[in-house]
Order: sequence, then structure tokens, then C-alpha cells
Amino acid sequence: MQRRALLGCMPAVLAGCATPPPSSTAPALLLRLPPASLGRRLALAQRLHVWAGAREFQFEALLETDEQSLRLALLSFAQPVARLHWDGTTLTQHVAPGWPAAVSAERVLSDLVLVLWPADAVAATLPAHWTLQHDAAGRELRWR
Repeated sequence: MQRRALLGCMPAVLAGCATPPPSSTAPALLLRLPPASLGRRLALAQRLHVWAGAREFQFEALLETDEQSLRLALLSFAQPVARLHWDGTTLTQHVAPGWPAAVSAERVLSDLVLVLWPADAVAATLPAHWTLQHDAAGRELRWR
């Protein structure tokens, strides 16, 4: 199984969350590295277009990280539709009614870790049979 994420590309993060998992026998992999292991502070804002099935959603994504926590807010028409908070121990999510079930806090966090955290930190925490390939073009998780 292969999953590809381009570095610094938040649309790929959330678009990947909205797609069903591949029909392989690969076990689910959810990455949860503590905010301190990111090794830097971030403050990012980006406009996203996410497709869940045939439906398109547009959001403004606001992401902040520091050594203590990661905070993500998704806004639609200037109204919050989802908030995620991760302190390295507890992951909380607050979503508006009608939020797509396929876009879970666990999946969003895992995709953010894959895309933003240092590749060495991600690779060091992978379970058996998983590897991380990375180069200037992007990152790819491989199972077996």
C-alpha cells in the first residue's frame, strides 16, 4: 500500500482524510507524534478545497503549533466548522453538524504529522513493516 503526501501541502492533508482507505490488507496507521517533536513553531493559513465523494467543501485552514500543542481551525464563510487540539496526550475535536464522518480528528492529525514533522522523527515511530520514503518531491508511506 502506498500513501503520498507532498511537503507543506495542506490540501493533500485534508483531501486524503476525505477519501476512503484503500482496499488492501494494510493495517490502519495513525501517526501521533507530540507537538514538541515538530521542532519548530508554525502559523499557517491556507484556502482548501476538499472533496468527500461527489461533494466539494471549501475551507480556510488556520494551523498553529508550538512545543505544547497543535491547534487547527477550519472556517467556512468565516464561521468555524471544525476545531482540533492536540497536546501530545489528548486529541479533541469539535465539529459543526453535518461534518463528514470520513474526516476524523485522528486522520487529520496523522496526515499533518506525515506532512509537517521531520521525516526522521516520523520514520523512527513507524511500526513493523512500515517504511517512509522521502525526497524533495514528497513523502510516501509503504507497508511491506
